[in-house]
Amino acid sequence: GWYMAIVKQAVRFPITVVLLTVALLFGVGFAYSKYGAGVEFFPSVEPDYGLLYVHARGNLSLAEMDTATKIAENRMLGWPGIKSVYTRVGKTQGGGQDVPEDVVGVIQYEFIDWRERKSANQILNDLRGVMAGIPGVDVEVRVPEAGPPTGKPIQIRLSAVDPKGLDDKARAVAARIGKVPGVIDISDGLPPPGVDWALEVDRAKAAQYGISPTAVGTVVQLVTNGLKLSEYRPAGADDAVDIRLRLPEDRRTLSTLDELRVQTSQGSVPISNFVVRKPEPTVGILNRIDGARTVVVQANVAAGAQVAAVQAEVNKAVSGMDLGSGIRWKLAGSNEDSAEASAFLGKAFGAAIFLIFLVLLMQFNKFTSVLMVLSCVVMATVGVFLGLLITGETFGIVMSGIGVIALAGVVVNNNIVLIDTYDRLREEGWDKMDAVLQTCRERARPVVLTAVSAILGVLPIAFGLGLEIFHHETTINAPSTQWWISLSSAIVFGLSFATLLTLVVTPSMLMIFTRSKNSRFYAFFRRLFRRGKGTVSPTDRPGQEAGDEPEIAFPKAAE
Repeated sequence: GWYMAIVKQAVRFPITVVLLTVALLFGVGFAYSKYGAGVEFFPSVEPDYGLLYVHARGNLSLAEMDTATKIAENRMLGWPGIKSVYTRVGKTQGGGQDVPEDVVGVIQYEFIDWRERKSANQILNDLRGVMAGIPGVDVEVRVPEAGPPTGKPIQIRLSAVDPKGLDDKARAVAARIGKVPGVIDISDGLPPPGVDWALEVDRAKAAQYGISPTAVGTVVQLVTNGLKLSEYRPAGADDAVDIRLRLPEDRRTLSTLDELRVQTSQGSVPISNFVVRKPEPTVGILNRIDGARTVVVQANVAAGAQVAAVQAEVNKAVSGMDLGSGIRWKLAGSNEDSAEASAFLGKAFGAAIFLIFLVLLMQFNKFTSVLMVLSCVVMATVGVFLGLLITGETFGIVMSGIGVIALAGVVVNNNIVLIDTYDRLREEGWDKMDAVLQTCRERARPVVLTAVSAILGVLPIAFGLGLEIFHHETTINAPSTQWWISLSSAIVFGLSFATLLTLVVTPSMLMIFTRSKNSRFYAFFRRLFRRGKGTVSPTDRPGQEAGDEPEIAFPKAAE
């Protein structure tokens, strides 16, 4: 048929076929690096809920925080595609759970069923436009990350042993990456600005009145958190309630603080006689990594932009800045996790190839056969990138990487079947060309059927088809199947491409890398070793003239 006609032409020019294949493999790799959709850590999965952070700076009271958060909450209530809204008002000390320190309110919203709404990215873009322009606050719209939490995708870690000037450099880096296309929701990692009032007690003057600093602190609590008098535990409650004495809210001011009076041996005396009130900047949480003061500048990536591409642009932008000799910087976050995952999967892939190599070497006992079998692994890997290039999908470091590792154990079966059959025919005395052609005749159909059955098994997932057992329906591109599209696509494209090339390229490699017993090179070494062993040369045999070759009958290939 047409397949055997192609194979006959390929084995006539095996070197040309192999060279064209190598050029194709390199061309696909270059094309994907130039025009591909890039790489991602985990696949983008349609989320069930999202988060909204309300950022505000300054010494805001709880009522002011609630007012600012309620404005954003009212704009979200009744929004199409949102099922429910949960709001928490108040600052979280030191951030926590990837919450910045200047967040005064967190709004968590749940989407309705994905079948009945727009995509989450469209809803988020609409919310960003609605939340813009709220006076005094900055609203950040987020969705939970697929895979383990890593924080914002862009994290620039600035470290210095001497923290002098580190804050200014962090602001400069935040301003610089803000000019990179695709970078949004930038945070400089610095504590929110504020003023703390420090009360310094002149101990010498206080001693003249017979007052200790502890007594001054007790009186000051009337204006601040209140003076604790006792505790009260209600019936059935596990925790006690503090009973505190405080001035009325309208009198808890700085002027009242200056007018506080304390009872002394000389009568009631204002604390301003021996206490000085000084403003000081608020000190936030200090972070150190490996003993060095560290500030992390963070940012999100706009919907539709490739995280890896934006990270590369950010890396280039920060590399061009002069941060000084004492400041070190590092691109952390998902970029660091992606590098670690890539290194781990690379080691796992290398270990798998090594184990396959050992098994094949024990089976064939020839390095050339082993290398020909493993060549299909390279074809399958390039086939994965070719498929992603055609469909425009992104290469997932985790899911697509696992698919490539799985391919390594599947596609080798094709070459094992072909090479094992070829070796058997050669042992039976078949000529090299006839053995190659007969191998293709016998094993083409089993190889194709094996590959097709494996492809059909994962093809529905590659198309995003899912079966909802409880709803008794078939879904397309459901969130439950989006996780596995990258893995299944890698198997489908890699196995298809490797199978097609194997059926043509492997016969060509057999013609190149396997020796013919009738070749002059092989015959020379055969006669040489036989002379070394003291065997009788053909010219010394009786009844045979010099230069006559013995006739050897080989069975002809079946037509």
